[in-house]
Amino acid sequence: AATVTLAVFFALGCSPEHTYSDTEICDNNIDDDGDLLVDCDDTDCCNAVQCAGAPACSNVEYEVCYNGVDDDGDGDVDCDDSDCFEHFACSASTEECDNGIDDDGDGRIDCDDPDCANVIACTEICDNGIDDNGDDLIDCDDPQCSDSFAPCLPEICNNGIDDNENGDTDCDDEECVGEVVCATELCQNEADENANGLIDCLDPMCFGTSWCGECNPYDDSGCADGSTCYVDKLQEYQAMCSDFTGSAGEGELCAYPAQCAPGLYCTNAGSSSVCMPICYPGIEDSCPAEAPCTAFYGWVGNTAWGICWPY
Repeated sequence: AATVTLAVFFALGCSPEHTYSDTEICDNNIDDDGDLLVDCDDTDCCNAVQCAGAPACSNVEYEVCYNGVDDDGDGDVDCDDSDCFEHFACSASTEECDNGIDDDGDGRIDCDDPDCANVIACTEICDNGIDDNGDDLIDCDDPQCSDSFAPCLPEICNNGIDDNENGDTDCDDEECVGEVVCATELCQNEADENANGLIDCLDPMCFGTSWCGECNPYDDSGCADGSTCYVDKLQEYQAMCSDFTGSAGEGELCAYPAQCAPGLYCTNAGSSSVCMPICYPGIEDSCPAEAPCTAFYGWVGNTAWGICWPY
């Protein structure tokens, strides 16, 4: 009869009542406090060493006493927070930083413990040729130096900044020798040697050459503020900087180059001169089919530029 009664007891889904405690034990794989969260998934365990770094502890609103974060936002971090004065990581002995022992019981040993962050034995001096912190990495090979010490930073060769603070910027730095962005632009071969997207006379590296002239009339670059780039027949069709900036549009009459708006050329045909679009044969040619890009080369002088010239 007793056997039948017990069978009915379990068949009805009844079982002896489980007794929960107020405290979660953090390493027994049991939901001790009955909140359906086990061990390190329970925020009650965030101050247990074995739960350091647990995802559940990333957004708690109380102070976790050894994670280097001001969790409760009161301005005090870890053992400096009064919430942690009684925590074992703060009340235990001080971490000695060179004995291979977790002296304060926070799960981190020697230089891996934030308590040792400013200890000389744990700090790499970045320019003395010595492995100061004993991690077998010297000076710039040590992440303590390579991530923040200026002489250890790589020179970025096209940002206009002396990244490693050695007095040489971009392509003037020996670190950039051989880098494509520092290649010399050859100004008459229709190629972009330094891979900056600017070919031949469009590249500022070519400004000042007899083939290109002083500036780029196609986009009006290369001149000082207040000056404009024009192509002038009287200057053998070279691109020259002018102190004047015109406003005459395409097809409008002009008496001299600087009367035209930037990007246009005054045809110098006496009283019938008009402003026509400048082009760059083989490089930048947006001329319409009825007015193809015609090179100035051979007309007078030796120059890269041309104009959209009607048949």
